[in-house]
This record gives sequence, C-alpha cells and structure tokens, in this order.
Amino acid sequence: TDLGVSYFHIKKYDKALKYLFKSLKLKEKLGNQYGVAVVYGNITDVYNQIGRYNEALRYAEKELELSRKISSLDLIKEAYKGLSMTYQGLGNFKKAIMFKDSLIVIVDSLYSQDKAKAMAEMSAKYEAEKKEQQIKLQQVELSKTKAQIARERAEKERQEAQRNLFVVAFVLTFVLVLFIYRSYRGKKKNNRILERQKNEIAEKNEELNQQNEEIRAQRDEIEHQKNILEVLYRELNQSIAYATKLQKAILPSFDLLENSIKDYFVLFKPKDKVSGDFYWWTYLEGKEKLIITVADCTGHGVPGAFMSMLGVSLLREIVEKDGVSDTGEILNRLRGEVVKALKQRGIEGEQKDGMDMTIVSIDNKTKIVQFSGANNPLYIVTKEGLKIKNEVEGKKIKELENIEAKLYELKPDKMPIAIYEKMESFTTWELRLNEGDMLYLFSDGFADQFGGEKGKKYKYKPFKNLLLKISNLPLNEQGKRLEEELNKWIHGYGVDYEQVDDITVLGIRL
Repeated sequence: TDLGVSYFHIKKYDKALKYLFKSLKLKEKLGNQYGVAVVYGNITDVYNQIGRYNEALRYAEKELELSRKISSLDLIKEAYKGLSMTYQGLGNFKKAIMFKDSLIVIVDSLYSQDKAKAMAEMSAKYEAEKKEQQIKLQQVELSKTKAQIARERAEKERQEAQRNLFVVAFVLTFVLVLFIYRSYRGKKKNNRILERQKNEIAEKNEELNQQNEEIRAQRDEIEHQKNILEVLYRELNQSIAYATKLQKAILPSFDLLENSIKDYFVLFKPKDKVSGDFYWWTYLEGKEKLIITVADCTGHGVPGAFMSMLGVSLLREIVEKDGVSDTGEILNRLRGEVVKALKQRGIEGEQKDGMDMTIVSIDNKTKIVQFSGANNPLYIVTKEGLKIKNEVEGKKIKELENIEAKLYELKPDKMPIAIYEKMESFTTWELRLNEGDMLYLFSDGFADQFGGEKGKKYKYKPFKNLLLKISNLPLNEQGKRLEEELNKWIHGYGVDYEQVDDITVLGIRL
C-alpha cells in the first residue's frame, strides 16, 4: 500500500494502481477489512486524479459500504470525501454537495467523541490521584509493621545461630575422631596393598620387556611400509600433476572468444587439482555460429576429470567434425555417445555416471541464440526484455528484476547426459537477444557451497541477485566480484569451510 501511495504522490499512476491492487488482494486474503477499506479509498483517489470517475465511483461506494460494516467513522469520513470528489468530477453537483454535507456531520461527530474522551480522561486522572494518596498512607503503616517484624526476626536468628554453633562444634569433634580412626585402619590396609603391588610390578616389568621386543619389530615393519607409501604418494602426485596438465590442454583457447564476442569472464575453481567441471567452446566457420557450454560431470577429482575429458572429446566429434549446431540435437547425440562409451544399460545397481550441461549457440549474423539444458539452466540479464522465437510448450521462465534490468531463468530439461528413466529429446530454445545482453552458464558448485554465519548453502536466489547486481560491470570486474563473494562466504565468518564441489561460472556479453 505504501509503495502504491508513493507512486501516486509522484504522479506515476499506472504503477500506483499496480501496487495498490496487489495490496488489495493480500489484505482480502488476510481478512483485514480495515486495510481493504483503506486501499479502496486509495484506488478511488488515483482514478479521480486521472479522470476515470466511473471506476472511482465503484471503489468509493465499496469503501463506504465496508466502512459502515466495521463502524469506522474515520473511514466513513474518507469515503464521503471520495464520493463528493467523484460526483463533482461526474458533474452531479447535487450528490457532490450531499456527500460534502455528510462529511461535515461526520467531522462534527468525531469532534464530539474527542471532547467526551478528554472529559473521561480528566475524571480518571482525579480518581487516580485520590487512590495514590490512600496508597501512600497505607505504605507508611506497612513500613512500621515491617520494622517490628524485622526486630523480632533478628532476635530469633541470634538464638538459632547460638544453637547451630553448638551443634557444629559437636559434629566437627565427632568427625575428627572418626577421621583419625579411619586413617589408622587405611594405613595398615595400604601397606598390604603396596606389598602386593610390588610383586605385580615385577611381573609386569617382565611382560613389558617382551612387549618392547615385539614393538621394535613392528616399528621396523611400519618404517618399511612408510617408505613404500612415500614412493606411492610421490608417484600418485606426479600422475595427478600430469592429469592436471592434460585437462588444461583440452580446455579451449581464450583467443576464440576474444575474436567472437564483445566481452567474457570465466571463474573456474576445481575442488581438487583436477576438475569434474569443464567449459568448452568452438566456432563453426561455415555456419558462423559460436557454440559454448559449461558441464558438471559426476564426481570431482580424478574420476570427474576422466568424465570431463570424455565429454570434450565427444563434443569435438559431434560439433567440429559432424557440424551439428542445434543445441538440443548436440545434447541428444552426446547422451547417446556417453551411454555407449560407458556401456550403460539402465539396470538396477548400475553406476549412474554422466554429466549435467548448459549449452548455447550464438548466430553472429542473426543474433539468434539457441539454448538447451540437461538439469542446468541458463540465466539471461537484459534491459529490453526477452524475445522467444519458438513456442516451448510446458517450459517455464522465471523472472527477477531490479531498477535497471531483468534476469530471466530458462529452465532445463530434467534429464542428465546419461542413461535415465526419462530419455526424451532435449528442448531447443530460440531467442533473439540484443547487443549488451548478458548470458551466464554455470555448474551447481557456487550455489551449493557451504559457508556464511550459519554454515549453510549459498543457494540459487542469492546467486541470481548477485549476478543481477553486478551485470552492468565490465566482465573482468564481474569475475573478481564473484570470486570475492565466494571467498567471503567460505572464509569471512570466523570459520574456514572446505570447498565441497568444483565451481564454474562463465559470463558473456553479446
């Protein structure tokens, strides 16, 4: 309601009506009849201001009816005022004057009520002062009574203290005698125990000598195994370092993006040295289309890295060699090749390896963008709205906005790139975007990262708000802001949380 009234005062009447009707629905749902009547009056004021007097009359009459029902003179006064202005606007001056007179009667009634209320308050004040004097007299009498009780209590406590002192002295004497007797008996018992312990210690020393011999033999064996583990660890690190080098080698060159689009950034933070996330792009010269994807493979570390290398290899085969540019068809072909490569049959107990993916195709001539998603969505930030070329049946678009721009979330198909109970074709979205629009492709690592004051997940809604907030910045600055927010979330609240998954966010500006 306050937002609608604010827009009314600055003469933005369309927005005023929009927020007032939203407030009306909420108050009707809550059963707040007083609030509903107030909103009726606000809507009447807006319609009167813009000259829509018939609509103003309808809501003014509703305000008067509800105000009478709840017996609110203040609201009845406002309703008469609104009706008078409305009928004046309609040219019905007779009714305008009638409701003006009714308004004066209500004002007089309210004045009479205020006067009666003031007299009642003065009477109540007199009675309160009278009672206060009576209470003061009673408090003086009570103080005298309390002093007498205190003197009697002090004498009683003195007598009890003397009696208690005698009892304590007797008990202490008894305890002292008992302690001396028990100490004598305990000393004799302890001497017998010490003798027995000496014999047991001698036997244990013999056992310890034997155990020391066994420990020395075990220590030598552990030292030998430690040397073997050090060699294995060194070889494993060398293998992981080589795997990291291989994975970096299969990731695409940034020169291609720099020549094809206006600006971009890539935030790529593997959980371990090698990653189950990967990003990939290529340019199809004949079709003048730029294909970009971000994928999240099953697992992370070495297993995830093997899946990512398989994914890149298959994408090169499908896109670069076979020339497939339709994003939905790329995901269909990729899923078939992954199922074939991993020999997946969909039987119970089978390992569910695969990947989630966001993929886009950008036509440099027509500015048409295609998008398909396997469990992962696409976020678009634009100042001019979203133009969808094809009707995508049953697919939802979530919208988030601030003063400068809107963020649209294009929903993916709820299927992975792997064998799955649902094996339908992937959807291809077609959009016409504008120069300056932002596209964000990402894995779930950022939103699922634990941290903050309570050690909870970052979640997608704050992630969307962050992207919308920074979307107007240069792309290299956006990447820095995302990394700063991530480091603050993990390390900035007094606890250093562990990174739980690979994190990838790729942003491009058309």
